[in-house]
Amino acid sequence: MSGNEKIIKLSASYKGYIWGGRRLIDDFGMDCGLDRLAEAWLVSAHPEGQSSVISGKDEGMIFGDYIEKYYPEITKKALSSSDRFPLLVKLLDAQSDLSVQVHPDNEYGLANDGQPGKSEMWLILDSAPGAGIYVGFKQDMTEEEVISAVEDGTVLEKMNFYPTSKGEVYFIPVGTVHAIGAGNLICEVQNSSTCTYRLFDYKRTDKDGNMRELHLDKALAVMNYSKFDAKVEPDGTDTILRCDDFICDLYEVSGSKEIETDPSRFDCLICVRGCVSASAGDSCEELSAGQSAFVAPGVSKITLTGDATVVLCHT
Repeated sequence: MSGNEKIIKLSASYKGYIWGGRRLIDDFGMDCGLDRLAEAWLVSAHPEGQSSVISGKDEGMIFGDYIEKYYPEITKKALSSSDRFPLLVKLLDAQSDLSVQVHPDNEYGLANDGQPGKSEMWLILDSAPGAGIYVGFKQDMTEEEVISAVEDGTVLEKMNFYPTSKGEVYFIPVGTVHAIGAGNLICEVQNSSTCTYRLFDYKRTDKDGNMRELHLDKALAVMNYSKFDAKVEPDGTDTILRCDDFICDLYEVSGSKEIETDPSRFDCLICVRGCVSASAGDSCEELSAGQSAFVAPGVSKITLTGDATVVLCHT
């Protein structure tokens, strides 16, 4: 069975974490009822925050149910209930620093937390003066050195700091210690997992005065202790990242642009600037900044029309 529509528009799921700001609300019009919005999960079938179909005959259907109904070949590849659709695409607004954290590989994540591991691609959409990110260690480290740095609060000093600029791309593979700094607006593409191990959180407390849970033992077990460089340099093509789990392309649209696609796969479209009309066959959806769509398998050409910046990703 397959859905009639080649392109379906999706709603987002919203997360009001303590480090979030108001840019997704004020600049992207995400009226979600929250005072601050940290993350908008634009494409998600993860049980902790699912998208919904908001176009076509299946309007209102949960995205994971839509995939299972029409494209079971996708869900058959899932390793757990969290990744029945393999990708999770977000926008993040960091008003304050995120915790220092690390993600496991599939084997460790499934064995210890029932979810696969995850790698991440970060596309910097905007960056405040002085803002940056911390990814990987400056030099090879030992477990004892990492423990000491966590205990004395100097772990960030051991990590690479990258001042961020709009348009830059960073890759954070499994096992890479990282932290997003305040002032960054990011489009993130990742495996569909929330398996995250925090090793340092600045001794912050929540609204009830409680410090967030740390997972030092798990973080140490999965961490890459080697020196690492996360920045991805452009290669002159539309592809901004290619890794084992997903591929991300970036298109600047001014007028009309045709994209040849592989009909054996699905694609996710995310508008991160402007407005764009996306069409394939008889299907057409209008996307503004912060909106997304699922492009079904069987499509060999997508036409984008408008003035926009669009991320296209797939496995």
